[in-house]
Amino acid sequence: MSEFSRDPSQKDAILDAALIAIAEHKISDITMRDIAKSAGISNGALHYYFPSKKELLLSLLNKVDQMFNEPRETDFAEHGLTLSEKLRRFFDGQHDLNEQKVTEVFIDFWGQGLKDPIFQAKIQNIYNNWRGAIKEIIQEGIDQQEFDPNLSRYFPHLICSIIEGASLQYLIDDDDLDLDEYFTFAFGIIYGGLIGTNKLREPYPSDLTDAQWEKIASLMPEQSSVGRPRSINYREIINAILYVIETGCTWRMLPHDFPHWKSVYGYYNKWNKDKTLGQIRDRLGIDLHLSS
Repeated sequence: MSEFSRDPSQKDAILDAALIAIAEHKISDITMRDIAKSAGISNGALHYYFPSKKELLLSLLNKVDQMFNEPRETDFAEHGLTLSEKLRRFFDGQHDLNEQKVTEVFIDFWGQGLKDPIFQAKIQNIYNNWRGAIKEIIQEGIDQQEFDPNLSRYFPHLICSIIEGASLQYLIDDDDLDLDEYFTFAFGIIYGGLIGTNKLREPYPSDLTDAQWEKIASLMPEQSSVGRPRSINYREIINAILYVIETGCTWRMLPHDFPHWKSVYGYYNKWNKDKTLGQIRDRLGIDLHLSS
């Protein structure tokens, strides 16, 4: 069998062939002979690399996991993506995998996971990895004051459910579901939910632009490593302050789609005393009506 060991790509080629064969015949019906035929090799060569069908299937499941993760990880590493672009890659990547029949095979593995604890543990690990990657992006958004920490806990599970649920429907009836439109719609709901209800309001003319926020975001207090996660959206605090300055209303008359007026007033006084508002004024070039 030395002739096979000299070809390092042979094992991966067999798994590619197995992916195609299983998409056509399903795991319960596929045989090692079917896979060997699909790969264009003898049964002996196939058993050289994979002594059993179960070992081959576990290797294929590892490959499916890589096909989900590697393109996204490469994309993140090579491009300076925004939070929304990073999160959107999960939706776009799933569409690409559906076109390659990868999701169809992965869903077939679900059935194996219900019967075999080894497959179940592997699938659990895959979902943990997916949710972990999504959690990292969400935490990045929380650290940047973009995502509401009080609304973020179950979003990794929700995103996986939305993506996988749509994929299953697409595989059953692709004529009834346009994945591009669906994922665009779903992404908008997810991203709006992560930002929080305050950011879903209609914008006021006095609101910070994204460019203005980028200039002052570094002035905001950092999240403490102890205690409960911060629930205040600092960008909305500043928007509320700007609203009061622009309209001349009293603090108590702040619209209810801003944070509570007492919180806004408290931060205004605190930041006025510690000179944070002065730095914001200087960076934005706007009058904040500061007291001396």
